[in-house]
Amino acid sequence: MFIPTESAEGMVNLVHDLLQLRILVLTLGEASHAGWWKSRFLTPTGLSYLSRLYPRSSFAAAVRSTGEAARLVHDASIGVGQVFHLFRLPLDEERRLETALQEIGGDLEAELAPLLTRRQALLERLGRISSGQPNKALAGPQEVGSLRDWQAGRLVGQVAALYGLAFRNDNRIYPYIRANGKLT
Repeated sequence: MFIPTESAEGMVNLVHDLLQLRILVLTLGEASHAGWWKSRFLTPTGLSYLSRLYPRSSFAAAVRSTGEAARLVHDASIGVGQVFHLFRLPLDEERRLETALQEIGGDLEAELAPLLTRRQALLERLGRISSGQPNKALAGPQEVGSLRDWQAGRLVGQVAALYGLAFRNDNRIYPYIRANGKLT
């Protein structure tokens, strides 16, 4: 479970930032030149299609469907076991994100839908969540810290910065968090 760093308000901001980060990475991953995952749900056409099937929750359905595609790609690149990543977090955190998607998904849709086809605007929005710019990062899986650091909210900005670098350089980087201790 997320551990609030300051207050309940800090917890809400962390969940909001994390959900926004997820949506931005999902959208940029679909739209990147090579397409990190083979889905098109977070595009105007994809959302239009889903709105016929899910008139009140098309955006949330698009986020969930694209998230599943991203999870599979990340799992194949990082592996499954004692690691987590943006699209496969501990169950309590996934539940909290799902609740937030249901509660504030409409607000995020209103904020982000106009940006879906504007790559630079999406990258700028991702930059607002980032904690600085990494100098460089190698392609592929990259450990960013421990689950304890993640739950304290200390890694979200770093993960956002790595994804930003990846999308700007068209270089696939898969940040991950180790569950406990040092990986061998």
